[in-house]
Amino acid sequence: MSFVNHNFWNYCTGDKFVIDQTAYRFVRQDAKCVMLETVTEPRVVETFSHEEIYELGQAERLVYKRDDYSLRKSRKPRIDDGLQFADLPEDERKDVFWKKLFCDDLHRAFELKEAVRTDVSIAALLPSITASVTKKWKAFQRNGKNKRAGKICEVPDEPGARTLLRWYWDYEDAGFRIEGLRSRVGESGNYTQRFEPGVVALLTKCVQEYATRRRKSQKKIAEETEEAFTKVNAERREAGLHEWKIPKLSAVRRAIKKMDAFYVYCQRRGLDAARKKYALFERGIPLQFPGEHVEIDEGKIDLMTLATTTFIWEHLTEEQRKKIPKQRRWMYVAICATTKCILAIHICKNPSGAEAVKCLSLATRDKTDIAIAAGAQDRWDKYCGLSFVSTDQGTAFLSYQFAEALAALGATHDTPAGATPWLRPFIERVFGTFNTDLFQEANGRVFSNPAEKGDFDSEGTATLTDDMLAMMLVRFVVDVYHNRPHEGLNGETPNNAWDRLSQRYPMCPPPLPKDRRAIFGLNVRRKVRGNGVLVCGIQYRCAQLDQLFLRRPDNEHNVKVRINPENIGTVDVLIDGMWFPAKAVGGGFDGIRMDLWIARVRAIRQHNHDQSLLKRHVVLEALADIRAMNNEPFLLMDMTPFGCTAKQINRAEKSVFLGLEAEALSSAEMEKHFVATSFKVGSAVSEAAAPEASEVDQQPECPTIDDETIVEASGLVFHGTGHNG
Repeated sequence: MSFVNHNFWNYCTGDKFVIDQTAYRFVRQDAKCVMLETVTEPRVVETFSHEEIYELGQAERLVYKRDDYSLRKSRKPRIDDGLQFADLPEDERKDVFWKKLFCDDLHRAFELKEAVRTDVSIAALLPSITASVTKKWKAFQRNGKNKRAGKICEVPDEPGARTLLRWYWDYEDAGFRIEGLRSRVGESGNYTQRFEPGVVALLTKCVQEYATRRRKSQKKIAEETEEAFTKVNAERREAGLHEWKIPKLSAVRRAIKKMDAFYVYCQRRGLDAARKKYALFERGIPLQFPGEHVEIDEGKIDLMTLATTTFIWEHLTEEQRKKIPKQRRWMYVAICATTKCILAIHICKNPSGAEAVKCLSLATRDKTDIAIAAGAQDRWDKYCGLSFVSTDQGTAFLSYQFAEALAALGATHDTPAGATPWLRPFIERVFGTFNTDLFQEANGRVFSNPAEKGDFDSEGTATLTDDMLAMMLVRFVVDVYHNRPHEGLNGETPNNAWDRLSQRYPMCPPPLPKDRRAIFGLNVRRKVRGNGVLVCGIQYRCAQLDQLFLRRPDNEHNVKVRINPENIGTVDVLIDGMWFPAKAVGGGFDGIRMDLWIARVRAIRQHNHDQSLLKRHVVLEALADIRAMNNEPFLLMDMTPFGCTAKQINRAEKSVFLGLEAEALSSAEMEKHFVATSFKVGSAVSEAAAPEASEVDQQPECPTIDDETIVEASGLVFHGTGHNG
C-alpha cells in the first residue's frame, strides 16, 4: 500500500533552493513542475516535477528557504551561515525572540496610530511596551505552568528608543521574519506624491517602478522621474508646447503614498510578508487556500476514561483494573479556517506548552496511517505548513516552548483578547460538535451541571481507554465530520472544499524531515565512541563525529542528539554549535518507530537476559518483525498521553538497552532481506485497500514498504496489539 502526495506547495520569487550543494532561485511553477535558475554563472534554468521536489526533500538532499533572496541588502553583512531558527543556540534564540516581542508591540502601536517613527514618540510609548513584553516573557519562562510566588524569572534589560527603532527596521525589511533580527537588513521609508492632470499620467508611470522587487528608493524614483520629464519637456519645446513642471521629491512621495498599500508591500516584499502584515488585526485578507489560517484550542473532554491503553488493560487482573484511575482528559484540536478540515487532534493528561507543540507536529504531517490504524475508510491527508495561527490566551499558548515552535515554522501567532470567542468561531464550534454528535453516545459521559447530571454515575460507566477514545475521535473526524455538509461552507463538505481549493491554490509547504527533527525532535545526550553515538542500541555515525572523537579529550566526548521518534533512521548531533545528520550504521532503520523498536527488543531480551550484542541475524529478524507486525496501537499513541518522550528513551536505555548494542548491518544484507529500505510516494490508496489492512490474519510476502504503509500481521508482537476497541 502506498500514498500519493496530491498537494503542491506555494513558492515565491525570492525563494531559495539548494539541491545537492547547488543554489537555485525560484522562477515560476504550474500544477506539474517547478522551474529553478542557478544563482551562479552561467545561469541555467532547470525544471523539476513536484514529485521530484518532494522526493529530494524526503531524502534530505534539498534545503528550502522562503524569501531568502528577497531580503534587502543590509548596511551590515547579512548572516548567511545556513542556520534555521530552530538550529540557533538557545541563548541566541531567546535574544532574537526577545527582540521580536518588542517589534510586534511597536508594530501594533504604529498600526493603531499610537506612535510614529521618531525617538521621542517611541520613548513615550516604551514603558507600556516594556511592561507588556515583560509580562509575556515571564509567561514564556513558566512554560504553561501556573504562576508561583517567589519563583525567579530572568528578564533582560529593555532597549532604548533608537535601538528599538533599528530592530523594527531590520524586522520589517526581512519581511517580518524572525531571522531578520539577527542582523541589520537595510533601509526603509515611505514617501508620497500628487500632481495636475497633464503630468499625472507620466508621473504615475514613473512611480510604478517603486512597487518592484528591486526596491528602489523614493529618491531614485524622483531622479528617474526628473530624467523622464526632462526628456518629455525637450520634445514639447521642439513642438512649440509649454514645458511641464518637473515634480520634486515631495511630489513623488505623495504619488507613492496614494498607491494601494497592500499592492506596494506585496510587490516589494512578497505575498507571504504582505499576508502577515495585513492579517495582524481583525480578519485581514480573505481566506483563499487551505491552511492559510489555522485555529488551535484546548478543552476538557466531556467523558470519563480509563487512564491506560487497551493492550495493557487486557493483561490486568480484576483487582488491578479497579485501581486504574478514571479521569477527564484534555484535548488539543487544530482546524483549517478556510476548509473547516480538522488538521490535528491530541489527547493529553494536562495542558502545557509541550502538549500544544505535539498538536502542531500532527497538523504538519500526513495522518492517513493513523486513520487506517483507527479503522477509518477515508484518508486523513489534511496537512501543510503553518502561516497564521490563532489561539486564545491560555498558559500553554503563551509558553515559550509553543512560541518557539511557531517561530521555527515561520508562522505568525495571533492571540485575540480574552473573553472574545467570536474571534475564533471555527475552533469553538468544533468542540460543540464533538459534545452534541459524538460524546452523547459514549460511556462515561459527564454533564455541564449537577441538575442535568442527576444521579448518573459517570465514573462507574467509564469503559473507554485512551487509545479507544483516540480511535473514536479519528473515525468521527475522518469518516463523518469531513464528509458531512458544513453550514460554514454553504453545504459543501470539508473534504470537497480541501480537494477543490488545494488543486486551485498552492499551499504553504510543511517542514522537511530535517526541520521536523529540529522543531519536534527529542533531545538526549550521548557519549561519542569510535563507532559514533549509541541510542537505544543503534549506532549512528557521520564524518563530523569521527573528527570529534579524534581531536577531543575523552571527557569532552558528550554531544547532544535529537531524534524523531516516528523515524529513527537518522538523528542530528550538535558539534561546535552546528547540527549534523548521522545515519544508522548499515541502514535498515528508515521509517522504523522508536516505540516499536523498544517493544521488539524488550521481547527479545526477555528470552536472552544476558545477551550484550544483538547479532546481525537478530537485528534483521527484529526489523522484519517490526515491518510485519500490527502497529496500529503504536500509531494511535501519537494522539494520546502515552506518546514517546525523551524521558522514555533514557529510561529504556537504562533498562531494555543496558549493556546492549545492535551489530551493524551491511548493505548486502539489507538488500537480501528487505525489498525496500527507503520510503517514497507511490500510487493512491484504493477504496478496497483499507478494509484489507484490518485483517490480522493476512500474511504479507516480502512487501515493499512505502512511507505511510501499515502491513498487518502475525503474532510477532505481544498479545492485545491488534485490538480495535
